[in-house]
Parts: sequence; C-alpha cells; structure tokens
Amino acid sequence: MDILSLSTLKTDLNGDYNLFSPNLVYYRENLIEYTVEKSEEMRLDLVMLSVYNNDYTTLENMDIVLMLNNIDNPLNISEGDVLYLPQISQFDSYRYSKDEEKDSRDLRNSLAYPSKSSKIDKNRGKFVDNNYLLPPVVLEEPKKHVRVNGDKLIIGGLN
Repeated sequence: MDILSLSTLKTDLNGDYNLFSPNLVYYRENLIEYTVEKSEEMRLDLVMLSVYNNDYTTLENMDIVLMLNNIDNPLNISEGDVLYLPQISQFDSYRYSKDEEKDSRDLRNSLAYPSKSSKIDKNRGKFVDNNYLLPPVVLEEPKKHVRVNGDKLIIGGLN
C-alpha cells in the first residue's frame, strides 16, 4: 500500500484538499491486468471466470476484486475498463486471518462491549443504607455558588 503525500492529493478550485476521494493506492504488482470485453459488461462474475479459467470457486472472492479496483457497484463495469485481479493463491492475503484478528478482536470486544455489571460506589451505598431522601450531591440548604469567606473566594455550592 502506498500512502500519497499532500502534494499529490487532489485539490478543488479553491485550493482545498479533496479528502473524500480515496488516497490509499495498492501496489498493482503481481496482479493480472484484464480489459473488460463487450459481452462482460456489468458482469464481474464473467470477467472472473474468463481470467480464472472457469474456476467457480473464485467467485466467492468478488469482493476483493471490487476493493482492489475501487468499484462500489459491479454494475458499473463497462467495455474497455481495465481491472486488476490477484492470482488465485493471493486471495487469502487480502483477507484477515482469524489468528491475526484474535488479539485485536479481544481488545475491540472489551472496548465495544463494556461489562454491564454495576460497580458499587461506597458513598452511594452509604446513602442507600442510611435511607437519605436526597442524593449525596444535593444539600438540604443550598449555598450561594460564589461566596467570600474571610480572605478566600469559594466557588461551588458544596464547600
């Protein structure tokens, strides 16, 4: 993968960078370059069967071909388009293996699905045990938010 520098990014008429267009480019080394024929328009499956000698098992990897060619809709494939396809042996290198994903998945799950068990707040526990009517952060008699006590300026109602 080649990350482009800012000098090569596209800018609009105002000179602002266009960050909506993809700026990551995959090396196209060891990829098969194929020009789409008229009979294969809008049919990525036919393109793949032509390239891989009617090997139907390769059709499950159509998503990889779409990703490599930056195609969001396979119906947009038309005659004369140049597509880049990996060798059959390279398909797995474009997917995450379960072993590589295991460590990141454990971290992702621990962050995405935090424990739903409640932690017991000691102060809250005392509040409940003593049957207080007000939460611990509310005073029965409110104090002014800002007050002067001698030479000290006190900000906040709880102090």
